[in-house]
Formats: sequence, structure tokens, C-alpha cells
Amino acid sequence: MDDRMLRGFVRQFLLTEELVSMQRGDKTKMYDATFDESGNLVRAVPFNTKPDEEAQIEAAAAVTKASLPQIYKAVVAAGPQREAVSASRVAAVLARLASSSPDFAAALSWGGKNPYGAGEAALRIAFKFKPTSSSEPDFVSEDGEVALSVKHFGDGSRTVRNRSGGGSGDGITQLINDFVSEMEPVVTKKDISVSTFTPKMLEEKLNAVTDMIKLKDCIEACEKFVAAAKTALTVEHGAQGIIAIDDKGLLLITPDSAKSNLKVYAIRDGGVRMEFYGPNAPEGRKTYEQVITNAKRRLTGDGASSREETPAGLGGV
Repeated sequence: MDDRMLRGFVRQFLLTEELVSMQRGDKTKMYDATFDESGNLVRAVPFNTKPDEEAQIEAAAAVTKASLPQIYKAVVAAGPQREAVSASRVAAVLARLASSSPDFAAALSWGGKNPYGAGEAALRIAFKFKPTSSSEPDFVSEDGEVALSVKHFGDGSRTVRNRSGGGSGDGITQLINDFVSEMEPVVTKKDISVSTFTPKMLEEKLNAVTDMIKLKDCIEACEKFVAAAKTALTVEHGAQGIIAIDDKGLLLITPDSAKSNLKVYAIRDGGVRMEFYGPNAPEGRKTYEQVITNAKRRLTGDGASSREETPAGLGGV
């Protein structure tokens, strides 16, 4: 067995509950620890990593709440950082690493340190990246050619609605303002001044429209807004797409695929943010798309109401 194979074997053997992190002064370090049957610490030997591994660990530790042993296991699973040559290649490599290693798969769901989100540490482990003065976009390749948002939509026990970063610079605020202008007086600036302008609120506004010509105009304005919002969300802060992560896996969402993979839930924070679901939105939860579909049925005389569309107990959540 050569040195490389021996090193890999030893490291794999050491990756147990005995690899722990301890506070020493103002720094947290890893130790190979031995405990007695009562769980008392008997011995702790500093655990040394290779320089490139140390750099990966530090990069991940800066943005995640995961422990050093957890990070180290993901680093070993990922191997050395590689170049991020394209958005599609980044998504493919992440998917391959997650499918081949539970330790790396876990990294995709680690909680982030504010303002960083779940999943960002995994990209910093697997790819060479460019440190920026801003936390947006979530990942920028070392050469600056690849920029991505990272959104985590659920861990199996829930499906999370993600918020946009907001701000007129990415067009979100302007889109919302244009939408309200087209919808007035059905939807006004006062209506969206609330913290969350939900699908239920939008539906109530559309249901109050009795003039079918006006309703048709409102539906067209809603469709235009939803389509534009989905595109804007994928390129927010200069990103080329979204790495969307949930319990079913991960997916690269680009402007071309946003229509089928994003669902708009709400206008947020007085009209400066959007809240949205990923590709596996929970069944029964209302979205703007469902509200539009119900309004179209009313327009064509199908008689399908939102109450029939939404299972009891989930309406307007």
C-alpha cells in the first residue's frame, strides 16, 4: 500500500465521533480524542490537515454553522477545489459529489452564518471561488466568470419559501411598481405596503372585479408580472442562475427554465422583495400562478373557484 492509499485509509478510519473540535484560546481546532466508557475525555491529540484542506475548511467555516469535523469530512469527500468552468458544470459536480458521499450531501443543507445561506459552504469546499466584499451573489468563481445564487428549499420536513434580496438594482422593485401601476385600482401601493401580499390577498382583489374586460386585463397583468419576476429572480445580483437545493436533490434554474421551476408566493416587505417556491412546491399551497388559473376559469365561465382548488385547511397560507 503506497503512502497515498495509507493516508486515505487512516483518514477514513479516523472519521468517527472521536474527531472533535475544541476551543483553545480564541481559536477552534480539531483533535483526535479518546473517551472512556463514561464519556470522559482521556486523551486529545491535535489533528493536522494538509494545507489545501485547511484552506477549504477555513473557507467553509466562514459561512456555515457546521462543526469542524463535519466540514473536514465534506472536504475529504470533495477532494481538492476545482475550477468552476460553467454554471451547468458546477451543478453537475455538486450532484455527483452529493450522490457519492453522504458527508458532502449533508454539506448542502448546513445552516449558514448570517448573512450566508444553506448550501453556500458546499460550493466553497468544492470549487475555487472569488472572495467578494458583498455576500451577493452567493458564489462567484475564482476567475469571475461564473456567478450563482444558492437557494435551499427544504429538508424533507418542510418546504421553505425563499426571499429575493430586494432592491431596485436587480429590477425586483421596479417590476413590482410596474405591476401595481397596471393593476390599479384593483391592487394599489397601499395594498402591497403590508409585510406579505399573499396569494389569498391577490385572489380577493381579483374576485372583487365584476367587469370581465377589466378582469381580463388584470389577468394579463398578473401573468406578465409572474413571468418577469421569475426571470429576474434567477439573475438577481448578477447571477447566471440559481442552484436550487431540496430533499430531492439539486437543480440549476436559469432564466430559460424558471417558468416551470419557480412558483411565486408573495410580494414582500412593502414591495421590495419577492417570496417564492422552488421546483417542488408543496401541493395545496396557493401561489400567484394558482390564483391566475382560478381567475381564468372564472373568466371563461368554468365556475371553478379558489375554494374548490385549495384543500381545506391550506387555503391562503
